[in-house]
Amino acid sequence: LMLLGGLEFLRTTATTEESGTRLNYVYNPFPPYYSYQLSPYSDKTEASTNIYVPFVGAKLLLGGQETGKAGAYVTGYIAKPIVTGKSLTNGQEDEGTKKFFDNLGIWAFQAGFGGEYFFSESFSIGGEFGLRVFLATYHEEDSQTQTLYDGVTMRSYTTTSKYNLDLGLGITYSALCLNFYF
Repeated sequence: LMLLGGLEFLRTTATTEESGTRLNYVYNPFPPYYSYQLSPYSDKTEASTNIYVPFVGAKLLLGGQETGKAGAYVTGYIAKPIVTGKSLTNGQEDEGTKKFFDNLGIWAFQAGFGGEYFFSESFSIGGEFGLRVFLATYHEEDSQTQTLYDGVTMRSYTTTSKYNLDLGLGITYSALCLNFYF
């Protein structure tokens, strides 16, 4: 039995730029009471995400480490990815992105099997195939109060929203490896 652990890291960045014209609603106090006007716009959005994946696991050899022989093994690990990120639109940080990452929870699992050929007492070459599973959850609750004129009086309305996401993603993987045992 071999215990293993480590830290994986992934960083992604993206920049988008959009420009053109938009149709804007314009209110007039005299007839005609409204009109539309074309206005130019230019938007630049920058986003980045960092994913840190600390993991622990084990590899169980099904047989010995004899020189000149092949052996099989099973392996598995559990990980708790930590995701951070931010988004800027025209230089302003998007609070919705920050809130998204604060409410996001992820767990990852991996299970696989493989074989290796021991060409010396300390070295082997092998291959592995397995499944990685990512389980993500996101929960958000929000309420907003708006005061509107209904033609007679001002009234306040409170709207609520609740959002729950449960996502599972399974990915197969394969690996070729050169192992050193000490």
